[in-house]
Amino acid sequence: MYKSRQGLSGLRATGAELARMYALALLAEAYGTREQVKEGLAVLAAALAIADETEERYYEVELYRLKGTFTFQQENQKPKVKSQKLPIPNL
Repeated sequence: MYKSRQGLSGLRATGAELARMYALALLAEAYGTREQVKEGLAVLAAALAIADETEERYYEVELYRLKGTFTFQQENQKPKVKSQKLPIPNL
C-alpha cells in the first residue's frame, strides 16, 4: 500500500484533483480486497471530504457504493452475540 500512497502524493503534487477521487477509490478498493475494511473506510471518508471541498461529484456515487460495501463487510466481521432467552417469571 506504500507505493499506492506514494503515487497519490505524486498525483496531488501535479494539482490533478479530478483524478484524485478515482485514485482514492482504487486505493480503498485495494484495502477491501485485503480485508482491511477500516483503512478502506478511512480512505473513502477522505475522498468524500474532497468531493465536498471541490464540489466535484462525478465519482461520488462510486465512493458511496464502496462505503456501503465496506460497511456491510465490517458488520459481518463483528462476532455475533448469541441472544439468551430470559426465563419468564410466573406472575
